[in-house]
Amino acid sequence: MPVYFMVILVVIANVLPNETFPAVPSFPTQNPVASAAPLNLLAFVPNSSDAAAAVMEHVASVAPFAGLGVQGFATVDDLETYYRDNLATYLAGVVFAVEPDGSLPATPQVTLRYNGTQVPSTLSLNGDPSVCRGPDTMAGCPAQQYIAAAFPALQLAVAEGLARVTLNASIAAPPNETSWLVQQFPLPAYLEKSTALASLVAIYTVVAFSPFVQFLAVNIVYEKEHRIKVHLLISGVSEAAYLLAWFVVYGVVVLFASIIVAILAVPGHILPNSDYFLMFLLFFLFGLTMIAFGFAIAPFFSSSKVAGVVASLVTVLASILYLPLTLTPNPSGAAMWAVSLLSPVALSLAMGEAVSWEAAGQGATFDNLWTSFGNHGYSIGASLVMLVVDLVLYTFLAWYFDNVVPTEYGVRRPPYFLFLPSYWTGTARRRAPAAAGATATAGDPSKAANPDVEPVPADWRVAIDIQYGGPHRWRTR
Repeated sequence: MPVYFMVILVVIANVLPNETFPAVPSFPTQNPVASAAPLNLLAFVPNSSDAAAAVMEHVASVAPFAGLGVQGFATVDDLETYYRDNLATYLAGVVFAVEPDGSLPATPQVTLRYNGTQVPSTLSLNGDPSVCRGPDTMAGCPAQQYIAAAFPALQLAVAEGLARVTLNASIAAPPNETSWLVQQFPLPAYLEKSTALASLVAIYTVVAFSPFVQFLAVNIVYEKEHRIKVHLLISGVSEAAYLLAWFVVYGVVVLFASIIVAILAVPGHILPNSDYFLMFLLFFLFGLTMIAFGFAIAPFFSSSKVAGVVASLVTVLASILYLPLTLTPNPSGAAMWAVSLLSPVALSLAMGEAVSWEAAGQGATFDNLWTSFGNHGYSIGASLVMLVVDLVLYTFLAWYFDNVVPTEYGVRRPPYFLFLPSYWTGTARRRAPAAAGATATAGDPSKAANPDVEPVPADWRVAIDIQYGGPHRWRTR
């Protein structure tokens, strides 16, 4: 089933229009001081340092900052408070690291606190690769925004001021139209995938596995519904062997399905730049978690059809949690880690990261495995870790629920049975051997050796006495 769904996604990926942006081998040079500063106030910290004040005096004397107001503050907190109250006039603040006597250290350290409305956001490490490619796309170009905000001009003016104050020298002639020029780095060609496709891949990949989850849940509960599992256990098949057989059979199915799905995703132009083995690993681990998930929910259902519908529905609904996690302006990495305890969300987040890396022209590879594209602390490597955690967690829950959830057959253990020493030592299963010539319930029936067995009349004679002497050791007489 996952293969059929991925074939459909490949067709969609090749039908939806894509836009190609040619490479830009070189950009024209620009003078960072040619235009006036957008706002009219500079600030600095600390105002108790004469050296810092001298540097800012120099900054306010050169283009494009000549004539701007300069105001000093005692602490960074005072500077930030002023900034929040004066967004319309505050351009930037310069924070100096000074010695106790107010002088600048031998190696000056300076931090620029720019008005956030004038420069691009620093929350993301990667910009839109479709901008900065010509006159029509320069308006949203981060490099152009920095130049228009006089950011490189302020860096140059502060460096010049530090050289004059600390070294009594000048690093260059005062900035003018020819002394300093800036130039943007070349850009490679870029193929922009359809926005609709990018939003579809993360969720649709999980949806492709939902029929498999439904089929698995139906078969697991079918064996329970028709007492096949009970008969196997009665005939001597151990619980561990039963579970292992299911994992082996459907693990092989998941293995081949993951190989084919990865082939369709990478060479099929859904994720053409991504690493094939990495994609296979994501799909294979997710498939194994779905096998464990099917066993975890099976004890709660007695109808195979209902179990199949619920398993498929839960898988799809869980994957939709990807949308609110990623469409918020500042997604929380901690929230992503927490919600990844649902394996459909972990796969959706991984595919979303892969699509983002594809949009940047790199694809998802082992080189960026632990790098978060959106700088939110969650990467494809995090998804791999959480899928392994989910596999272990779901397997444990499947074993636990199978022991405590009431069913028509068998004796259920209490929810706290894990904390009973008798469970781990096996003493609860041992029975004292009957004395020679005595019945199992001789005397008072309430003192029977096994309370789960119907009392035997006192006048019955023991014909065969089977005594348990440890694992797989029995004695008859």
